[in-house]
Amino acid sequence: MKKWVFLILVFAATSGFTTHKFYVSINEVNFSASKNRLEITSRIFIDDLELALEKRFNTKFNLGTSQQKSDFVAFLQKYFNEKLQVKVNQVSRTPQIVNTEIEDGVFICYFLIKDVAKIQNIEIKNTALMELYDQQHIFHINVSGNKKSVMLTDANQSELLKF
Repeated sequence: MKKWVFLILVFAATSGFTTHKFYVSINEVNFSASKNRLEITSRIFIDDLELALEKRFNTKFNLGTSQQKSDFVAFLQKYFNEKLQVKVNQVSRTPQIVNTEIEDGVFICYFLIKDVAKIQNIEIKNTALMELYDQQHIFHINVSGNKKSVMLTDANQSELLKF
């Protein structure tokens, strides 16, 4: 059942609708033991992210256009520093943006957390876009083949996962 719900959400999130009635992001967290790091990929509707950034920073970013602000990533990092918190083994770690791209109306953001040798637990808190919408964040976490999924909402903004 979980697999079908995930597939439906992924299809809806990547199908390029210009307007939508639900507010969801799909996030993958993978632990790379060989590289000692956490790799996080977040997919979020571009129009929702742009509105949140405009309201937060009182400026227009024109995401995905030729007029996109050149310092956009610095604003995006500041926004996610406030909205996305990750603790690894009870130690706060700041996900650093390493790349972004846009695909069919979906903004994809790639984060890294370096120097992670072993994971006993991960706590994730994500409040991005919750200032605007009834936002949901679905996280799929893979630590050394141990896979877990959680959904964060306004009522449940964080989750602690033990591995």
